Amino acid sequence: MAVAPAADQTRLFAAAFLRSLVVGVTGVVLALYLHSVGWDIRRTGLLVSAGLAGSAVATLLTSLLAHRFGSLPLVEEPMPTSMKDAFMAYFDGVLDALDSIPVHTAGTSFQQLVWGMLRRIAPGETWSYAQLAKAIGHPGASRAVGTANARNPIALIIPCHRVIDSQGRLAGYSGGTERKRWLLRHEGATWKEPALKVAATPVADTAAG
Repeated sequence: MAVAPAADQTRLFAAAFLRSLVVGVTGVVLALYLHSVGWDIRRTGLLVSAGLAGSAVATLLTSLLAHRFGSLPLVEEPMPTSMKDAFMAYFDGVLDALDSIPVHTAGTSFQQLVWGMLRRIAPGETWSYAQLAKAIGHPGASRAVGTANARNPIALIIPCHRVIDSQGRLAGYSGGTERKRWLLRHEGATWKEPALKVAATPVADTAAG
Protein backbone atom coordinates (compact mmCIF):
# COMPACT_ATOMS: atom_id res chain seq x y z
CA MET A 1 0.00 0.00 0.00
CA ALA A 2 1.48 3.33 -1.08
CA VAL A 3 2.15 5.93 1.58
CA ALA A 4 1.12 9.48 0.77
CA PRO A 5 4.15 11.78 0.47
CA ALA A 6 4.68 14.54 2.99
CA ALA A 7 3.62 18.00 1.83
CA ASP A 8 7.22 19.28 1.60
CA GLN A 9 8.13 16.32 -0.66
CA THR A 10 5.38 16.94 -3.17
CA ARG A 11 5.61 18.55 -6.58
CA LEU A 12 3.18 19.06 -9.43
CA PHE A 13 4.45 17.92 -12.80
CA ALA A 14 2.90 19.40 -15.94
CA ALA A 15 2.76 17.79 -19.36
CA ALA A 16 0.91 18.68 -22.54
CA PHE A 17 -0.68 16.22 -24.95
CA LEU A 18 -1.60 17.64 -28.35
CA ARG A 19 -4.12 15.99 -30.63
CA SER A 20 -6.29 17.52 -33.34
CA LEU A 21 -9.92 16.62 -32.68
CA VAL A 22 -11.61 18.15 -35.71
CA VAL A 23 -10.57 20.53 -38.45
CA GLY A 24 -10.07 23.92 -36.90
CA VAL A 25 -10.43 22.69 -33.32
CA THR A 26 -7.30 21.58 -31.51
CA GLY A 27 -7.54 19.64 -28.28
CA VAL A 28 -4.79 19.92 -25.70
CA VAL A 29 -4.97 17.76 -22.63
CA LEU A 30 -3.15 19.52 -19.81
CA ALA A 31 -2.10 16.84 -17.36
CA LEU A 32 -0.78 17.70 -13.90
CA TYR A 33 0.67 15.06 -11.62
CA LEU A 34 1.10 14.67 -7.89
CA HIS A 35 4.63 13.40 -7.36
CA SER A 36 7.08 12.87 -4.52
CA VAL A 37 10.78 13.68 -4.83
CA GLY A 38 12.73 10.49 -5.37
CA TRP A 39 9.76 8.55 -6.73
CA ASP A 40 9.59 7.50 -10.37
CA ILE A 41 6.89 9.57 -12.06
CA ARG A 42 6.46 6.83 -14.66
CA ARG A 43 5.29 4.46 -11.93
CA THR A 44 3.85 6.68 -9.21
CA GLY A 45 2.52 9.78 -10.94
CA LEU A 46 -1.16 10.28 -10.14
CA LEU A 47 -3.24 12.41 -12.47
CA VAL A 48 -4.77 15.25 -10.47
CA SER A 49 -5.94 17.55 -13.24
CA ALA A 50 -6.69 17.44 -16.97
CA GLY A 51 -8.63 19.61 -19.35
CA LEU A 52 -9.12 20.46 -23.00
CA ALA A 53 -7.58 23.54 -24.55
CA GLY A 54 -8.79 27.01 -23.75
CA SER A 55 -7.80 29.91 -21.52
CA ALA A 56 -10.95 29.48 -19.42
CA VAL A 57 -10.02 25.86 -18.76
CA ALA A 58 -6.45 26.77 -17.82
CA THR A 59 -7.73 29.44 -15.43
CA LEU A 60 -10.17 27.01 -13.79
CA LEU A 61 -7.59 24.25 -13.39
CA THR A 62 -4.98 26.65 -12.03
CA SER A 63 -7.51 27.95 -9.50
CA LEU A 64 -8.52 24.45 -8.39
CA LEU A 65 -4.90 23.35 -8.05
CA ALA A 66 -3.90 26.45 -6.10
CA HIS A 67 -6.82 25.89 -3.72
CA ARG A 68 -5.85 22.27 -3.26
CA PHE A 69 -2.05 22.36 -3.17
CA GLY A 70 -1.15 25.95 -2.35
CA SER A 71 2.12 27.20 -3.80
CA LEU A 72 3.68 23.89 -4.76
CA PRO A 73 6.35 24.17 -7.48
CA LEU A 74 5.19 23.25 -10.97
CA VAL A 75 7.81 21.35 -12.97
CA GLU A 76 7.53 20.57 -16.68
CA GLU A 77 8.13 16.93 -17.53
CA PRO A 78 7.37 14.66 -20.50
CA MET A 79 4.13 12.77 -20.12
CA PRO A 80 4.76 9.21 -18.87
CA THR A 81 4.74 6.84 -21.84
CA SER A 82 1.98 4.64 -20.45
CA MET A 83 -0.30 7.64 -19.95
CA LYS A 84 0.48 9.09 -23.37
CA ASP A 85 -0.20 5.69 -24.94
CA ALA A 86 -3.55 5.54 -23.17
CA PHE A 87 -4.60 8.94 -24.55
CA MET A 88 -3.40 7.97 -28.03
CA ALA A 89 -5.35 4.72 -27.87
CA TYR A 90 -8.52 6.53 -26.76
CA PHE A 91 -8.37 8.96 -29.65
CA ASP A 92 -7.64 6.06 -31.99
CA GLY A 93 -10.88 4.36 -30.94
CA VAL A 94 -9.99 2.23 -27.91
CA LEU A 95 -12.62 3.92 -25.82
CA ASP A 96 -11.86 2.20 -22.51
CA ALA A 97 -8.13 2.99 -22.71
CA LEU A 98 -8.38 5.78 -20.11
CA ASP A 99 -9.99 3.56 -17.47
CA SER A 100 -6.62 2.36 -16.18
CA ILE A 101 -5.12 5.82 -15.58
CA PRO A 102 -4.66 6.36 -11.83
CA VAL A 103 -6.23 9.57 -10.56
CA HIS A 104 -6.32 11.44 -7.29
CA THR A 105 -9.15 13.93 -6.74
CA ALA A 106 -10.06 16.19 -3.86
CA GLY A 107 -13.40 17.94 -3.48
CA THR A 108 -16.30 17.58 -1.09
CA SER A 109 -17.89 14.23 -0.32
CA PHE A 110 -20.78 15.15 -2.65
CA GLN A 111 -18.39 16.03 -5.47
CA GLN A 112 -16.51 12.78 -4.94
CA LEU A 113 -19.81 10.92 -5.17
CA VAL A 114 -20.69 12.62 -8.46
CA TRP A 115 -17.22 12.15 -9.98
CA GLY A 116 -17.13 8.51 -8.97
CA MET A 117 -20.48 7.87 -10.64
CA LEU A 118 -19.35 9.65 -13.79
CA ARG A 119 -16.69 6.97 -14.28
CA ARG A 120 -19.48 4.39 -14.40
CA ILE A 121 -21.05 5.96 -17.48
CA ALA A 122 -19.85 3.80 -20.35
CA PRO A 123 -18.54 5.22 -23.62
CA GLY A 124 -21.43 5.64 -26.03
CA GLU A 125 -23.93 6.41 -23.25
CA THR A 126 -25.32 9.78 -22.24
CA TRP A 127 -27.05 10.53 -18.95
CA SER A 128 -29.12 13.52 -17.93
CA TYR A 129 -28.31 15.49 -14.79
CA ALA A 130 -31.49 14.08 -13.26
CA GLN A 131 -30.35 10.51 -14.00
CA LEU A 132 -26.99 11.21 -12.41
CA ALA A 133 -28.62 12.73 -9.32
CA LYS A 134 -30.88 9.69 -8.95
CA ALA A 135 -27.96 7.28 -9.43
CA ILE A 136 -26.06 8.78 -6.48
CA GLY A 137 -29.13 8.65 -4.26
CA HIS A 138 -29.96 12.36 -4.39
CA PRO A 139 -33.00 12.67 -6.67
CA GLY A 140 -33.92 16.28 -7.14
CA ALA A 141 -30.33 17.47 -6.78
CA SER A 142 -29.83 18.02 -10.51
CA ARG A 143 -28.57 21.57 -10.05
CA ALA A 144 -26.00 20.52 -7.43
CA VAL A 145 -24.93 17.65 -9.67
CA GLY A 146 -24.45 20.11 -12.53
CA THR A 147 -22.27 22.31 -10.34
CA ALA A 148 -20.12 19.34 -9.31
CA ASN A 149 -19.91 18.30 -12.94
CA ALA A 150 -18.65 21.75 -13.90
CA ARG A 151 -15.89 21.54 -11.28
CA ASN A 152 -14.61 18.17 -12.44
CA PRO A 153 -10.79 18.54 -12.28
CA ILE A 154 -9.96 15.60 -14.58
CA ALA A 155 -11.67 15.81 -17.97
CA LEU A 156 -11.98 12.72 -20.20
CA ILE A 157 -10.89 10.26 -17.50
CA ILE A 158 -13.79 11.44 -15.35
CA PRO A 159 -16.16 11.77 -18.33
CA CYS A 160 -18.39 14.71 -17.46
CA HIS A 161 -18.89 15.20 -21.22
CA ARG A 162 -21.30 12.22 -21.16
CA VAL A 163 -23.88 14.24 -19.20
CA ILE A 164 -26.37 16.32 -21.17
CA ASP A 165 -29.61 17.98 -20.16
CA SER A 166 -32.99 16.26 -20.27
CA GLN A 167 -33.90 18.01 -23.53
CA GLY A 168 -30.83 16.69 -25.34
CA ARG A 169 -28.92 19.97 -25.16
CA LEU A 170 -25.19 19.61 -24.56
CA ALA A 171 -25.34 22.36 -21.93
CA GLY A 172 -22.06 23.76 -20.64
CA TYR A 173 -18.64 22.18 -21.06
CA SER A 174 -15.38 23.84 -20.07
CA GLY A 175 -13.67 22.61 -23.25
CA GLY A 176 -16.45 24.04 -25.44
CA THR A 177 -19.62 22.45 -26.80
CA GLU A 178 -18.00 21.61 -30.15
CA ARG A 179 -15.40 19.46 -28.39
CA LYS A 180 -18.12 17.87 -26.26
CA ARG A 181 -20.12 17.06 -29.40
CA TRP A 182 -17.00 15.61 -31.05
CA LEU A 183 -16.18 13.44 -28.02
CA LEU A 184 -19.71 12.03 -27.83
CA ARG A 185 -19.73 11.22 -31.54
CA HIS A 186 -16.25 9.71 -31.24
CA GLU A 187 -17.61 7.39 -28.55
CA GLY A 188 -20.61 6.40 -30.66
CA ALA A 189 -23.24 8.17 -28.57
CA THR A 190 -26.57 9.04 -30.12
CA TRP A 191 -28.84 11.79 -28.84
CA LYS A 192 -31.27 14.25 -30.34
CA GLU A 193 -30.49 17.89 -29.90
CA PRO A 194 -33.43 20.29 -30.09
CA ALA A 195 -33.62 22.35 -33.26
CA LEU A 196 -32.30 25.87 -33.00
CA LYS A 197 -34.96 28.54 -33.07
CA VAL A 198 -34.34 31.02 -35.85
CA ALA A 199 -35.96 34.41 -35.52
CA ALA A 200 -38.20 35.27 -38.45
CA THR A 201 -36.91 38.03 -40.70
CA PRO A 202 -39.51 40.76 -41.16
CA VAL A 203 -40.56 41.26 -44.77
CA ALA A 204 -40.57 44.81 -46.00
CA ASP A 205 -43.90 46.13 -47.21
CA THR A 206 -43.39 46.97 -50.89
CA ALA A 207 -47.01 47.81 -51.66
CA ALA A 208 -47.70 51.23 -53.05
CA GLY A 209 -48.84 53.69 -50.47
